[in-house]
Amino acid sequence: RVEFSKDKASAKIQLVMDEGPLTQVRRIRITGNKDFSSLQLVNVISLNTNAPLRLPLLEKSISELKEFYLKQGYLEMQLLNENENLITYNDSGTEANINFRIYEGPQIVVQAISIEGNDFTHSEVILKELDLKVGEVLTVDKFEQATRRLNRLGLFSRVSLRTLEEGTTIANRTVVISISERKPGLFRSGVGLTSE
Repeated sequence: RVEFSKDKASAKIQLVMDEGPLTQVRRIRITGNKDFSSLQLVNVISLNTNAPLRLPLLEKSISELKEFYLKQGYLEMQLLNENENLITYNDSGTEANINFRIYEGPQIVVQAISIEGNDFTHSEVILKELDLKVGEVLTVDKFEQATRRLNRLGLFSRVSLRTLEEGTTIANRTVVISISERKPGLFRSGVGLTSE
């Protein structure tokens, strides 16, 4: 609504809004989880029942669930309904039910380590720098740390890590380290300079 002054030099603008009802989180449900109880997972997220539904908190809760699983070695965990049917509302829009449908995937354990692409660098050098051990749970942090440590050596133009059994339900996996060695005579210092 706009009201002008008598001389039309200024205007007063009035906005009339209908906020609608406040939506409360009525129930949080987690399905598909086998290795962790729903209570454990609900305690990981920022959303609470009987509290207002705030979409930034919902986004944060999705990230917290994923991060929790990744830190436990469930590298293939997925939230199956992240983009649809995550929230259902009652007819008046005052209550919301949140339903997280999870695919946990296996907890990945290092069964063996395979190195490919090293013509000059001995496998023992790479294995020592990796700091990955057979029998330990493989997490995203360990994956990233191993990649950083190998890149820091300055011997390789490309480093990638993956598991041989990726996309399967097999928990004990072979970690494949694929590298491309730099040409002899090229070197790279730790601060990012390269020289031929």
